[in-house]
Amino acid sequence: MINSILDDGLNPKFVYLSPVFFDELTPEGSLPHDRLAIHIGNAVDAFHTGEGRGKHCAGDEVNVVRDLTVEYLTPVTAPGTLRIDVWLEHLDEFSCSYGFLCSSEDQLRPYARGERTLVKLDPELRRPATWSQDFVEEQSKLLRSLHAYA
Repeated sequence: MINSILDDGLNPKFVYLSPVFFDELTPEGSLPHDRLAIHIGNAVDAFHTGEGRGKHCAGDEVNVVRDLTVEYLTPVTAPGTLRIDVWLEHLDEFSCSYGFLCSSEDQLRPYARGERTLVKLDPELRRPATWSQDFVEEQSKLLRSLHAYA
């Protein structure tokens, strides 16, 4: 199960496995918060761009991060694999917000949770633009319906 959509009967989510390497850890042996944010960004970007699903919505890849909220729960203290579950919190005409939960691969240790919001840009004008209908349909597959999730 690498970079795939999982539906557990409650809420669909995109599961992204991200390796943490020894050289990412500080001399004290923990993963810095900025490195964890990169792993989370890679997971959201993988779903957003269609990685692992074979579906790519041309023209919707030009975007900026408007907001990133991370609640750090437990430090990552060893190399290994992070499991990052991603779902869609909100989708409107110009932006979308993804929720995420970052944990150990076996899901026994939560490391972080939060939300990342993207705004689509017109590539020439660099102003907010509307998502394509294909993008809306594809992203809506991960829209969270059970609000007590994570």
